[in-house]
This record gives sequence, structure tokens and C-alpha cells, in this order.
Amino acid sequence: MSLPGLLHATDWGRAPGHERILLSWVHRRGFEQLLHQAVPEEFDPTLYGQKNSWRLATRFACTLVRWTSDVDVHGKTLGHHTPAFSLRGPAMRQLQEVWVERVEDRTGWVAAHRGRPSELELPVVRPYRCLKGELPGLLCRPIEGR
Repeated sequence: MSLPGLLHATDWGRAPGHERILLSWVHRRGFEQLLHQAVPEEFDPTLYGQKNSWRLATRFACTLVRWTSDVDVHGKTLGHHTPAFSLRGPAMRQLQEVWVERVEDRTGWVAAHRGRPSELELPVVRPYRCLKGELPGLLCRPIEGR
């Protein structure tokens, strides 16, 4: 999920249960491992011939991915999608114990920019380039019709 998407989804850190905004620095190798093991949360017949195969994959996957419409800092849809990942089991443990380099509390920064989104300096969104070859199809494009 992009930073503007996160800010929008959490109502700029005001949504119940989402009052803290943390920035996690993750080692690239760990992030790429998550990308390569991700299974889509929604059935895609081009990746899984049968729904039963997909259900089995999602049941045992440690990393799930769902595509969400990306938004700008004002909540306006941008016309492209961004992946949001859900981790469980071994992937979550590895993230916590191995891949996270550091965590910064950005709650104050978000509060300081609340109401002034136009002042944010955001990086340009670019396609992610993997160190080792191509990503599986599920991470190259969202499911059609979204």
C-alpha cells in the first residue's frame, strides 16, 4: 500500500485502532522473498486453473496479496493499483526477527501534515524491479475488472 493510500485508509492516523503510524525499513531480500511467495486473496483463473487449487494455496500461504486502487493524498483514485500484503506464521516471524532493519514512529509527522496534504513531498511511483528475475504474474498486474 502506498503512503497516500495508508494515510487515507487510516484517516491520517485518526481511525480507531490505527492511531499509530509506523515506518518499517525492510531488507530488500526479505521483501523480495515476500513478493515471490505471495498468493492472491482473490481467485485468478490465469494463475490457478481451479478454485480448489487456489483455496488450498491461500489456506497454507504465509503471504497473501490483494490489489487496491491507489489514491492521492486527498483520497482521489489515481487509476492504478497497489498491492497490500497480509502476513502470517513463518513470514510474520521472519519479518519481525530478520528482515526489519528498523522501525520509526511517524505518528507525529502524520499529525503535523494532517490538513496540509499538498505540502507532502512524495516519491514518484515506479514499477518495482526485482533483483532476481521476474515476479509471478499475480504481482505484475491486478485481476481484471478492478
